[in-house]
Amino acid sequence: MANSANDQEARLAQMRILVEELAGSSRRRRQEVAHKIATVAHADASMVTPFVGSLMDALERPEAQTRWEVLDALTALVTKPSFRRFKNQGP
Repeated sequence: MANSANDQEARLAQMRILVEELAGSSRRRRQEVAHKIATVAHADASMVTPFVGSLMDALERPEAQTRWEVLDALTALVTKPSFRRFKNQGP
């Protein structure tokens, strides 16, 4: 079980690095990273949930591909059953 927690922490650390690269100066790298983040979001939305604020910020990047990949990642979050349960609970 501890190994699983360590794996989760390592994956979150890797995701943090990717998210930080969304603010980098290279347009090409931002596009590549955004694609990787979207892929991860579809596989395991919990990996990108801690970074929603940074992903929202990335929607302001100048290149369209970065924006649509980030939007795809955010969309993956709201289509997961756990989010729908939370959303349906209401205030």
